[in-house]
Amino acid sequence: MRRDGRFHGLVALAAAALAVAETWPLATRLGTHFAARPTVTAATSDQLLCAWILASDVRRLGRDPLRVFETNNLHPFHRTLAYSENLLGLAVPIAPVQALSDDPVLAYNVAMLFAIALSAWGVALLVHELTGSAAAAVVGAALATHSPTIVANLDELHVVAGLATPLALFALVRLVRTRAWRWTVALGVLVAWQAWASLHWGVFLALGLAAGVPLLVATSADARRVLPRLAAAGLLAGLLVVPLVLPYEAVSREMDLTDRGFVAFLWSPWAPFAPLAHPWAFVATRLANGARGEALAAFTPWLAAAAGLVAGAVARRPRTVDASCVAAIAAAAFAGWWYALGPRGWYGHASLYEALATTVPGLGILRAPARALYFSAVMAAVLGGCGLAALLARLRTLVGRAVVVTALLGCAVVEAGWKPLRLVPAPTRAGALAAALDALPPGCAVADLPTDFDRDGVALFRSTAHWRPLLNGRSGFFPVSSFVAAGFLNQFPSDRTLAYLRAAGACAVILHLDHPQGAAMFAATLRRALPVTTGRGEALVRVPPGPAEPADDPPLPRVAWRVLEPPDGAGTLLDGSLATRRSFAVAEGPAPERLTVDLGAPAALSGVDLELGAHFRSYLLSYRVEGSTDGTAWTTIAEEPFAVPPFASYRADPARVVQRLRFPPTRVRFLRVGPSRRPPTGLAVDVGFATWAAAELQVRGVPAE
Repeated sequence: MRRDGRFHGLVALAAAALAVAETWPLATRLGTHFAARPTVTAATSDQLLCAWILASDVRRLGRDPLRVFETNNLHPFHRTLAYSENLLGLAVPIAPVQALSDDPVLAYNVAMLFAIALSAWGVALLVHELTGSAAAAVVGAALATHSPTIVANLDELHVVAGLATPLALFALVRLVRTRAWRWTVALGVLVAWQAWASLHWGVFLALGLAAGVPLLVATSADARRVLPRLAAAGLLAGLLVVPLVLPYEAVSREMDLTDRGFVAFLWSPWAPFAPLAHPWAFVATRLANGARGEALAAFTPWLAAAAGLVAGAVARRPRTVDASCVAAIAAAAFAGWWYALGPRGWYGHASLYEALATTVPGLGILRAPARALYFSAVMAAVLGGCGLAALLARLRTLVGRAVVVTALLGCAVVEAGWKPLRLVPAPTRAGALAAALDALPPGCAVADLPTDFDRDGVALFRSTAHWRPLLNGRSGFFPVSSFVAAGFLNQFPSDRTLAYLRAAGACAVILHLDHPQGAAMFAATLRRALPVTTGRGEALVRVPPGPAEPADDPPLPRVAWRVLEPPDGAGTLLDGSLATRRSFAVAEGPAPERLTVDLGAPAALSGVDLELGAHFRSYLLSYRVEGSTDGTAWTTIAEEPFAVPPFASYRADPARVVQRLRFPPTRVRFLRVGPSRRPPTGLAVDVGFATWAAAELQVRGVPAE
């Protein structure tokens, strides 16, 4: 179907207008405010995280593009951009905005508008290609844009960033119809671009194509003729995505990631279709309210799709909609909904999420399959546009068509709301300590205190003003539990906190004096006479050097050592290889598993080294070291309920992490090492401490005479 430059220009202008209208009045405060969901009163951690991601992407791409995944977040760890979404596919087109303005808020908002507008443009092109109706194309774009799902995710740019998905489906339809190689390339590039813009949407698009393309091939002779080109497009997309997959694979391997723990999924298969249960009460409530609504999915697109289906079945007229392509899009929407149901199998049906998460390497770390419902919502907008086209083709008068289009748009406005969005101000970036931070040594890391889940998001956002390595950042994954980090950092300036900061490589902390806890930390800082620089409402405290570490005793020879407990597999700790590990259960059973070794002869022990290899997260969050001379009577020779993570070893060599346990020399023959306790339920500092592991065991000391 032919489309000239004028058509594209008008559709692009309409898409931009829809994006501005959907987020109004955001366009009047692009550099100072964020758009918020109706119940939110401040910028959320996800908004601040995404704003930082875009700013970091642009900064690193301009300075060292091959190390774009190395960021200042969550020091001292590597590839920390891969701890969450990377948004690189969005960062590139909006790079001039961030580079020229140095304003992460402006960049975030422009990226939001760009993603919404481009998605609307793609939906319009796709609907027009499938139906030939310009009116249906514009309405489809409106249904995709003015939707409760957009409002529900205004604070999660990566969830709204389905910008290339409808364009990729448009390229697929064009490829089937024209068999042109340029559409083969376009399809592969657009699928890859979607993955680079949002990992979640990349998975959703791949899932939709996997569900829709086989149906399209089965029902369309044209699709069967382009199978080699479809395979070539898939190969091209895969090659373009490989550089994106590699850092995530490296992080998954280093951090032993198989899943992200809690999985966000639909608690009911009918949750997206709630208005069906009480449609008139729903409409009456929305008419009386007018506020922008949040919902899992929109009702209006399905109404339009159903009306078109009925009209096509009742009226005997030539078909105006490409049924094969529409069926493929419906299959993609169904696959997204099925995946969104998560790990639970409903009514005897298998879980699609569980099947894929256990067979596709790395897919288990996407912990929010429920977000696939937003992919289904865009597909529903396409189906709604196609349904409208089928309905309009059966109407003989222009007035009748205008009434139907107006009524449908009215339903969308009633459902999603017509009142302006709430805007919330962005936090202040630049503090009063800019000059003092600039004077710190290059590469010096800082902590921003006090710390908690929300304040860490603000701290990461504020770091875009100084770009110092930051200990307590925000992400989708934390190598050190946020409970552990807060348990240490919020006790500043205690000796334990200073030890934690030194091990992590921090040379200073920023205290916020407007917070009661920050003021208490500052008072304790003054009592300890630590070096401090004060500014308006803030203080920069230098971390003093620690005492010199005593020299370690040499490792004992492992000549006659025997592993007594556990009886199976623990011998790998003595085989001299970091490639073999033994894991121990902590939270299961009556007591946590510990390692018991007979050293063969008494020795004056002064330390234990648990070599973790490249597996930092295997360390003991708490530990107890016990010794015995006869293997029966045991004495605790070292115990720590809250161990400093092995930061220093990781900083020296991430591939050879060692947890060093030190204690006064004690004469023993038998040694037992393990957690100090089984973690309790609730919000304890060691909540989630389920296993520990080691690759090699070294014991330091002096053999007894």
